[in-house]
Amino acid sequence: MQRESLSDARVRVLVEEIRDGVVLVESDWLEWKRSLDFSSTEGRFPLPKNVLGMANRMPETALRNLGGYGYILVGAEPGSIVGVNHMDPAQLHDWIDPYIGATGPSWQLRSVRVDDKTVAVIEVAPPRPGDPIYTLRKECDGFQRGTIFVRKNGKTCRADDQDVENLIQRAKHARLDLDLLLIGAERMSWFNRSAVEAEITRIADLSRDSQLERARAYGTGGETEVFLSQSFSSVMDTVYGKEQRSLDKYESEVNKWHTQWIHKAPQHWVESYMLAGYGVYSLRLRNLTDQNFASLEVRLHIEGVQIKEDIPLEAVGLPDKPRQFGKGASLFDIGRIDSAMLMPRVNFTTSFDSPEFSVIQIDRAVEVVWNAGDLRPAESVGSSELCILVDAPGESGYLAIGWSATSTNINGVFEGVKKIPLVVRPTLFDDFKHDLHD
Repeated sequence: MQRESLSDARVRVLVEEIRDGVVLVESDWLEWKRSLDFSSTEGRFPLPKNVLGMANRMPETALRNLGGYGYILVGAEPGSIVGVNHMDPAQLHDWIDPYIGATGPSWQLRSVRVDDKTVAVIEVAPPRPGDPIYTLRKECDGFQRGTIFVRKNGKTCRADDQDVENLIQRAKHARLDLDLLLIGAERMSWFNRSAVEAEITRIADLSRDSQLERARAYGTGGETEVFLSQSFSSVMDTVYGKEQRSLDKYESEVNKWHTQWIHKAPQHWVESYMLAGYGVYSLRLRNLTDQNFASLEVRLHIEGVQIKEDIPLEAVGLPDKPRQFGKGASLFDIGRIDSAMLMPRVNFTTSFDSPEFSVIQIDRAVEVVWNAGDLRPAESVGSSELCILVDAPGESGYLAIGWSATSTNINGVFEGVKKIPLVVRPTLFDDFKHDLHD
């Protein structure tokens, strides 16, 4: 899988950081040249030399920075931007390819404009387990054909015996190369939890106040109202029996209902959200190699979300309101039990197999472990559904999902990042059917 390289904007920022002295030291992934003498072979030689050095890095070390990519800048150095003349990519390939070989490291020319000057950027693809040892294919500048270059302390130099041994081991390792897709997530839905909870509280407060207002008005008022109220009360007493509760007792029941309803309502809304299909996705893992992978384990790491691995059959029930004040307990009300208590939800999908997912919530981050099983060459495997609940995301406009994969028969860890765009508008309180209105 080709990991994401730096965007043009980020490359421009990197050049500006070098110019401004924020970045002062070259590293295993970064080399800069103030200028090169492109008129001579020796003057151009630093380009293929550094391409070979960056391609011969160890994958696990390279992956610590920028997804493993290497960058060679020409026309910039700490404190100044010198720039270069226009560079023809075809001509640059003619200068570099004879020294690295037709099957040598993968690289491309990019350029950015900073301070009205062009800086040439050679981008070298990330090294991977199973890559060959890349050697110099043509003698130049005193280096013999077959010379092995590596990066050390921000410089490109000859490999020593330990470097060669490391590269031999890299070449022996099978390549764990995978692609991960989030099915159903061209754009990811999200909601504002604070706004939802505020609407829930508003509805609960209105209902509580309405119940108490009706109860307080029962049997009170002027002489005519008293007569009507008493007449109405006698009818109610005949139908339902005499009200045995005091107003204080009834108010206590309503306040208890209010507390329980506010406690249950967010769960009801979120489960209705999932049942309507919002935030529900499945994973698909694809083997990009010609090798078999055994017992694959995929780990996801996402900041600022919650994940539910079980989609309910129906949303959790809400507590019933207390019996209206002024209505005595009828035969059907005696021993009344909350319907949610009487009929608890049962998950009929119980399996004796190992769980497909395990979810660990850590502060504002969540980790998901998916046991994906075995995977044949060039085949894919899909997961069951899970729900990613994105609550009021930041300003980036996307959700970043870091992921890694390991196999019991292949050494190494495969790592990547998926950036899923978010829909522009959040899912609103009444965008789908639920039972939260009075």
